[in-house]
Amino acid sequence: MFDLPSILILFAILCLGVTYGAQTFFAVIARSALERTDNAALGQVMGRIHEVAMLRMALFGFPGAFATFALIFATGLGSVRSWLATVAFLMLCADLGLSAIYGWPVNRKLIAAAQRGETLPETRALQRRWDGGNLARAFVAGVAVACLTLAALAH
Repeated sequence: MFDLPSILILFAILCLGVTYGAQTFFAVIARSALERTDNAALGQVMGRIHEVAMLRMALFGFPGAFATFALIFATGLGSVRSWLATVAFLMLCADLGLSAIYGWPVNRKLIAAAQRGETLPETRALQRRWDGGNLARAFVAGVAVACLTLAALAH
């Protein structure tokens, strides 16, 4: 049978794996593909992706972060698993901060333009700003998932 910490780790890895995977996909694959599109296509595609993702990605990120936070205490403060969960949670806080600084302002502008059927003159610059923040987010999310994986193995 699984104990509570193991269930929290598994749940957190499954939830955060979705967000980490999406960030990595955009950093490694979509970024290069989107650089080859014109501004109108870039603005529409990313505006519509952000329109959907702003709500749906939170359905994975917040429960994963909550499970990670709970893991800090469920494993016994000061244990190896607790320290790994603490680092993972701090990385998730950094991810949230990076989203607030680099992601959400760009998302709102591209969503609004896509909904109006407009192409902003600064579409490409906005996307580059988002890409830079996303690279950092993919890194910190990767560290969080790695810490949780190590916590699973540390049992």
